This record gives sequence, structure tokens and C-alpha cells, in this order.
Amino acid sequence: HKVGPVPLVSIAAVVIVLLAEWLLRHSRGGVSLRAVGSDESRARRLGVPITRTVISAHVMCSLFAVLAGFLLMAQVGVGQAGIGGEYTLTSISAVVLGGASIFGGRGSYIGGLFGALLIQQIITATSFLKACTTTPHLLAGASQARIRLSLAAGTQAVQVGRCMRTQSLK
Repeated sequence: HKVGPVPLVSIAAVVIVLLAEWLLRHSRGGVSLRAVGSDESRARRLGVPITRTVISAHVMCSLFAVLAGFLLMAQVGVGQAGIGGEYTLTSISAVVLGGASIFGGRGSYIGGLFGALLIQQIITATSFLKACTTTPHLLAGASQARIRLSLAAGTQAVQVGRCMRTQSLK
């Protein structure tokens, strides 16, 4: 089913991502999740229910995995236990490219969506160009390294600017 040229599943995914992002930013559970992910000891001191937040995060992750499994099963046409194994590295790369920290506390659903779109564009372009099968992984890694280096350089420039302003005020 499509709405114009856009598949209905894609529209539903964007709506779910926007709703999840809003909940992450504006609900008590979302703020608690970010607090626990950033620094568990500080979140505990602020009164955030750590155990409930962690269990809720695992349950929501499982629900999203079940939804993704159903969509993959509908696409492939058969249920098979190990069918999604090849997507593990790709999904982690997409989320990290989208700005999430592997160590927790940072990231957004919208960033993850854009990271997934970038990875999909790399995979589509390399298959269209008939490149070898390892090329998408190499390009995704290079893109991730370039983004990380750009962010690190920008952060360093901001820190140097702050230091120079502080020195000029003294």
C-alpha cells in the first residue's frame, strides 16, 4: 500500500519516530531515561527511579524489536529465527551516525532515522554501482569517522574560543 510514491510503512515509521521523539523530550519517562543514560548516580540523587526506568527502556526496546521483526517477516514472507542477524552492525552504525552515544545519555530518534536513511543510501548506491559487498560497510565506517572528527574539531574550537574569552576577561 502506498500514498503516492511513498510506502505506507515509511509514513507510519516517521509518525512513530516523531511521537517517540516528542515523548523523549517532553514526558517524565523520557527525561528520566536520558538522565539514567547520562549519569546513573546523579539521576539516583535527583530521585529518578533507576530500576523502573531501566526495565521500561528494555521493554520498549523489545516492543520496537518485535515491531521490526513483524515488518521484516512481512517483507521476506517467512518467519525465521536468525533472519535479522545481518542487520545488527548496520543498525548500530545507523544510530551512532545519527548522533547517539554508545555510552548512553545522548541521541534522538530523529537522528537514528536520519542515520538509517544515510546507511540505506550508501547500500543502495553501492549496489547500483555494482561495488563489492564490503564497500557499504567501509563507506558507513568512513562516514561515521568523518562525522565524529568534524564534531570533535567543532567541540575543540568551541572550547578554545571559551578559553580565549576567559583569558581576555582576566
